[in-house]
Amino acid sequence: MSENIHLHIGLGKLALGLVLGLLRPELRLVIAQRYSENWQFMRNIDQVELLNEADNVGYKHIAKVKRINKKNPITVRQILALLKDGSPVLILYDEIDGLNVLNDILDKVCSITTSVGKKGEGDIVTWLKGIRPSPECIVYPFENTEDIYKIITEHNEESTHPITIRRTIPDRICPDHKIHTSGKKAAVKIKPEEYAHIVIQSSLKECNKIFIGCEENFKEGDTGKILVTQSSEVYQYFHDKKRRLVNSIHYFLALLSYDSLLKKDIPVMDWENQYMPYLLSVVLN
Repeated sequence: MSENIHLHIGLGKLALGLVLGLLRPELRLVIAQRYSENWQFMRNIDQVELLNEADNVGYKHIAKVKRINKKNPITVRQILALLKDGSPVLILYDEIDGLNVLNDILDKVCSITTSVGKKGEGDIVTWLKGIRPSPECIVYPFENTEDIYKIITEHNEESTHPITIRRTIPDRICPDHKIHTSGKKAAVKIKPEEYAHIVIQSSLKECNKIFIGCEENFKEGDTGKILVTQSSEVYQYFHDKKRRLVNSIHYFLALLSYDSLLKKDIPVMDWENQYMPYLLSVVLN
């Protein structure tokens, strides 16, 4: 039986810059992030402020932090106690144990979103194939490819416990986040570009239970809204537009910036932080 708990997996730039701001505030939010090298600053943190400073699809969460592993998993009773006051919970799980440490709480989860990036998609697929969530639980992968959707759809054809999964297109430029720590507290802030475009192939009634800003009558240029469509043709149009046009433009601009760095004999040491400043310098000059 669901307890109106929403599970989001992956706390990278797209999650911070877009996905968390789309979720309905009344959902009880659990965020799961692999405890990797980039998250070592959270070792002694027990509370984190997650802040998106965008004018649309922005948010501010004060989340409790819980680190778990195979020897110290999270139980249903613990997660419900942590969520009792309405604050989100950030769960840091060890890479060696993987997402299976979350399995005990799945029958209380009504929906799942992911934004793990290409490197994490394999782990998500493996985990989804082995779980048995509540029958009403729906998965929305906010990724740059449809690999998770395609693989799980094929898996469902032979599985006795199929996973309900939807096709989803997210699009927002999210620069790297800023981190500040003080004692047992931390703050993770991001200021993404204002433009945000999201498409989900589903029904409006279903999406309105999970997300804010859902629309069926979508105008080109609308930003921060979710276009919800049950039409495969409409969805495919936006999917092809992003893959062939938007992604191609991003690829071209990245090559332009990279070429500029090489011509200036500047070593490419930190591409994520170098890309936007040098892109602007190339375009403006």
